[in-house]
Amino acid sequence: MASAKASKGKTTRKSATKPSATTGRPPKWDDPDRMEEAIDAYFAKCDTRIIPTLVNRPKGKVLLRVPRPEPYTIQGLAVFLDLTTDGLYKYGKKPAFVLTIKRARAVIEANAVMHMLDGDGPVAGQIFNLKNNYHWTDRREISGPGGGPIVRDDLAGMTNAQLEKRLKLLTGGKK
Repeated sequence: MASAKASKGKTTRKSATKPSATTGRPPKWDDPDRMEEAIDAYFAKCDTRIIPTLVNRPKGKVLLRVPRPEPYTIQGLAVFLDLTTDGLYKYGKKPAFVLTIKRARAVIEANAVMHMLDGDGPVAGQIFNLKNNYHWTDRREISGPGGGPIVRDDLAGMTNAQLEKRLKLLTGGKK
């Protein structure tokens, strides 16, 4: 806070004090074991989801309670823990929480793969999730002759003899 202060007829300004590292909002989670219990509660909540479903019966429509497990998601877990997705990732970088968050991410990834393989929901969306949240990639592997590495030569700087030798190597001696 800056305020004017009179001292012997002079006006001076007090400098603003910087907040210390201990000020600010306290962390929502300070115990990895408590967080792990809450993560397990999130998974249990997802596993026990019930969807009310109308079913046609000979005597009319009947409302049934159909168990339909909810897919685990990073976003769903963050909301359950009262965090943002970014906040959850930040907890994953704290030494005390690294294993807890790693385990949760592995369980969520395995659940996403299981739902994708079971054909639950749009596969394109599940692939998008795996690529963006779990570093899955589509890749083509290209190799040189005999499965070896691809060699890039500076052909402009080669002599005719070197070019002939390179051509024989690439074509297996055939021209």
